[in-house]
Formats: sequence, C-alpha cells, structure tokens
Amino acid sequence: TGSVSRIVTEKEIIQLPLISRNPYDLVGLTPGAGNAGAVTGDTRGLGLSIAGQRTSSINFMLDGANNNDVGSNRTILVFPSVDAIDEFKVHRNNYGAEFGGAAGAQINIVTRSGTNDFHGSGYYFGRNDSLASTDYFLKQAGQPKGPLSSHDFGWTLGGPIIKDRLHF
Repeated sequence: TGSVSRIVTEKEIIQLPLISRNPYDLVGLTPGAGNAGAVTGDTRGLGLSIAGQRTSSINFMLDGANNNDVGSNRTILVFPSVDAIDEFKVHRNNYGAEFGGAAGAQINIVTRSGTNDFHGSGYYFGRNDSLASTDYFLKQAGQPKGPLSSHDFGWTLGGPIIKDRLHF
C-alpha cells in the first residue's frame, strides 16, 4: 500500500507569492489540510490540521531530522527560507514505519544542496492600493476601501566556503 502524499516542488515554492515567506503556508495545497487557528501569543505554532487530526498530530522534519519542539509538538524549531527549499512532501495517510511519531501527517522539507559556484537571486512581491478596486459590500455601504498595500522584497546568495566540502 502506498502513502497518500503531496510533493510541493522547488518551482511551485518559488513561483507562488507567499506574503509571510513561510513555507508551511504551502501545506494548504494538500487535500485534507486546513488551518485550525493559532493559539494566542504562540508565534511559532502553526495550527495546521491534516486529515481531521489534532494540530499536535503532525511530525515536522527538516532534511529527515526531527524539527518539532517535543513539548507542544506543534511548534517548529527551524523555519527555513523559502529560497533554501528544494521540495517538501506532506504524507497524510498510510506512511511507512520510518516516519512514525504522529498520527496526523508527516511534513518533510528538503533543503537545496550547495555548489562550487556563486548563485544569487532577488525577489519582490507587491500589492498596491491604487490597483485594487473597492470591495463590493463596502461600496454598497458607502465605505472606503481598506489599505491593501504590501511590499515584500529581499535577496539570497550562496556559494562555496571550502571547495567540494562546505557551502553556504
């Protein structure tokens, strides 16, 4: 029996504009995944529910290693940059014994490997007030539109520290 899973590839990760730059927001692309709400004051907890299981029933892994705070089992220890991710896979059902540790789902992020060449990238995701129309219901009530402006930009750089051995 095979595992019911969804692989989100590097191409999808890079091309989808994530306002929060949080790769775990892409888990919502998986059938059966939903947002169960965050706990007030908990800035690192995700509040994801997959296949109807509790939010603490997800095992998060980074390159195959445990990435859970074992106290709450819903807090992530390392949030990798979206630009550093090669792929992530969400196993929702009937996964192999190598995963274990959680009944809801297994989420494994695989990071990119380094190279002996320097590589970089830049990004900009923008949303401008002047390009957005007023919401239909606000317009009917004679209310002005709310602020919709968002500007997210940055850059990445990677390359060798020690040729063929250590990369950043």
